[in-house]
Amino acid sequence: MNVTKEIVTPKKAMEWLKRNVANRPLGVKRVGFYARTMTDGAWKLNGDTIRFNGNGDLIDGQHRLSACVKADVSFETYVVRGLEHDAFDTIDQGKSRSIGDVFARQGHKHYIKLASAARWLWMRDNNCMPRGSEKLTFRADHANEIIAKYPTLHHCVALASGLRNNLLNPGVLGFLFFQSIESCGEDVAVAFWNRTLLADGLKRGTPEYLLHSRLVSNLTSVAKLNSDTIVAITIKTWNAHKTGKNQGVLRWSNNEPFPVML
Repeated sequence: MNVTKEIVTPKKAMEWLKRNVANRPLGVKRVGFYARTMTDGAWKLNGDTIRFNGNGDLIDGQHRLSACVKADVSFETYVVRGLEHDAFDTIDQGKSRSIGDVFARQGHKHYIKLASAARWLWMRDNNCMPRGSEKLTFRADHANEIIAKYPTLHHCVALASGLRNNLLNPGVLGFLFFQSIESCGEDVAVAFWNRTLLADGLKRGTPEYLLHSRLVSNLTSVAKLNSDTIVAITIKTWNAHKTGKNQGVLRWSNNEPFPVML
């Protein structure tokens, strides 16, 4: 077995893919994710390897090589040759690292919630809020850019974590706290979310009352609302409260534009 560090060009990647004779099915979304990362210049030499067995067959790296071809961008990697023929069965058996894992390693508090809030904020900033279509992939470099750009997001996630509610995911709530504080200041935002999620002095017929009732019914519903719908109707509720308009029926369809928080 030998290990080398090499620059893989799209031409070399195509040649190596010809040796991809007995690999797992190719994941198109993963190839697209890797290709976008390479195109953005965010691909890193991190110790992962392209692996060949003793026959010269490719047993690991088809997604990276396919992405190299798709992006038409060269990348640097380590290459291992001469592995045992049954080595494929032991590859990629570990747990994939999440953005939360990245934040935990960096020492951030509430790292899982922070990752969720950062993802929503990144989608907002990049005009790719969900509309029933495929979402763009949120990468670690995106996450780090967001928390560097918006340092107060940590405080907003801490506020959300301190609000003991079971109706909204704390990561989502951290994102909503951030936007509502941007809009009206912390006192107004905290009062609104306390009132809405904890039923603190809610008045029947108000937007907050409708949302609270909808979220409570969702807890025991067989057909649960997905996270996109929950965020959308929650933003609609905030907007109705801020503009003083009656909300009427509380719904959102993925055929309509995702609401923008006022």
